[in-house]
Amino acid sequence: MKGILSDVKPVGGPGIKPPQRPSQVLSNQQAFADMDQQMMSDIPSPAQVHVNQAAHKVAQQAKPVQVSAPNVPVPALPVQKPLDMSIPRGLENMTPETIANAEWRIIQNTSEIVATHPGTQGKLYNTADGTIVDSIELIFVGFRAVRRLFNREDRSSAALCYSEDGEANSGGKLFKPGEQKCALCPYAQWGQGNDQAECTKMFRYTVLMPSQFTSSLPFPMTISFSKTALPVAASFNRTLWEMRQDVFAYSYRISTKLIQKPKGSAYVPVFTCERETTEEERAICQNVHERLRTLQFKAYEQE
Repeated sequence: MKGILSDVKPVGGPGIKPPQRPSQVLSNQQAFADMDQQMMSDIPSPAQVHVNQAAHKVAQQAKPVQVSAPNVPVPALPVQKPLDMSIPRGLENMTPETIANAEWRIIQNTSEIVATHPGTQGKLYNTADGTIVDSIELIFVGFRAVRRLFNREDRSSAALCYSEDGEANSGGKLFKPGEQKCALCPYAQWGQGNDQAECTKMFRYTVLMPSQFTSSLPFPMTISFSKTALPVAASFNRTLWEMRQDVFAYSYRISTKLIQKPKGSAYVPVFTCERETTEEERAICQNVHERLRTLQFKAYEQE
């Protein structure tokens, strides 16, 4: 018997619990009994269920209490000015005071540039790069009749009043934009003795130089004529009108000639048709023309 019992191995092993002692069994039974009692206490009685349902029904039927806010005025939100989407990005804050036209000008006897460049009367001056030439080939892409009122004592300063259509003022220091009609403005009236009006009427052309056409988008310039040159420019406009073609269908060479007038002499333009523009030139001119129609700068000009 002793040898047999010695061969019996104890119950258990890795992961197997040995049999529980009687005291452990009793304590486990008591724990299960406590759990059953707790679960039974959590189950509501029929009376309690009825009370809970009634309270839930009353809560659903109850209306929310409206609490009136104090009578305090609400501050109005600032009105935001809508963005002008017609202006290209990056140009929104440019004002007329910050824009100056790059243009060709006829050098007159009274022009300021004569003091630094004597003997240049009757030539054409490029305000962008300072070039002075006897004549220049240009392609016209646009036209406007404008008006400018300058300070007689300082004609190099910004215009006191200007109009981009020759009908009403577009800006300046004298009037609010659109406030003054040019036809009724005292500065636009001729004085006694055939004295010219203080406000100058100008024919302004937007032009391109064929030498710029190495670029796909050449930089447009302007050339303006006023006073004695105005009738000559008007005759040129009639020629363009009678041709009934795009104004950039031909290029023109601009030179000058000296004419005498009652109060002195002045140089006026001479327009000579140079040649028919190429298909590539016309395509570029049309592109520039459409951009100018979309956005017209109201730039102060200097005489």
